[in-house]
Amino acid sequence: MPRRKKQNTGKCHNKKTVLDGIQFDSLLERDRYVVLKKRRDAGDILDLQVHYPLTLIPKSKWGREIKYIADFRYYDIRLARYVTEDTKSDYTSKLPVYRLKKRLYAERYNDQIVEIFKEDINK
Repeated sequence: MPRRKKQNTGKCHNKKTVLDGIQFDSLLERDRYVVLKKRRDAGDILDLQVHYPLTLIPKSKWGREIKYIADFRYYDIRLARYVTEDTKSDYTSKLPVYRLKKRLYAERYNDQIVEIFKEDINK
């Protein structure tokens, strides 16, 4: 039998894709980017950043720096503050490593990550 060509999928069987020269880990993440670009162009948000790195625990004698890479970070004019977003499936939102990083983010930055699920994509 011939071998099947490996598909461009991630650890959770999501399909990686590229738009505007940016590689997205899932179609949901790409679709949310399109919505946020429209909001930016309409003047609702400013400073849209993709794959924004945040330090959760700085480097120390105990080990290297621990980072969280947010899918999106932007300034919401209506809320008058920065918003950190992550697109999630039901499965990935329950992964222990993600839940730990979400908690560390909240503790360090006194803020919460806004989770975007498929049904929330256009909000």
